[in-house]
Amino acid sequence: MKNSIISTLWLLIGTLSLSGCALFGGASRVPVSDYLRQQFSLQEAELKQLQVYVSSTIVLERVTDSSGADIAAGELNVFGERLEQIVIKPSTPGIILQATETWAKVSFSEGTWLIFGSFAASPNDPWGGKYALYAQTWAGGVGELEFNGLSYRAIKTSGQAVLEIRQKDLNRRVIEKTKLSGVPLAAE
Repeated sequence: MKNSIISTLWLLIGTLSLSGCALFGGASRVPVSDYLRQQFSLQEAELKQLQVYVSSTIVLERVTDSSGADIAAGELNVFGERLEQIVIKPSTPGIILQATETWAKVSFSEGTWLIFGSFAASPNDPWGGKYALYAQTWAGGVGELEFNGLSYRAIKTSGQAVLEIRQKDLNRRVIEKTKLSGVPLAAE
């Protein structure tokens, strides 16, 4: 009984510590959304100045060769399909290259880009106006999209990825000071 209480207390202390880190100085992030853009009047120029992050893993895949063989270390290796995979891990930083009212073109590596879009105008918006990974089609959790001019499939949980920014970026204030020199009384 005593060990159970002590274990519960340690678990509670650990949970509160982690919560405190998230609330007070941790890497708190908020999704880029239509609401955020409206609330802070964020236009394309302002969006391009923000560091964005991807919320969850994106895995893109394409078939580069459907069948073949190669020789490695003196052995014949036969394969049925050769795949190329692009993996973007959660919290990977990116920059917005271009933006409109409903989408943003984002680069996570020099010379590459993906589209993230808001579907708030749609009555069935599953993301609540958040900028989610855009694909021409989604079926069964697999999206067909373009990455650097080539067709890829977004697989696994890629469809859940949204853009985020750090909370502290929203709390910055710009103070413009003007020092008034005063007005002397006119001499008569």
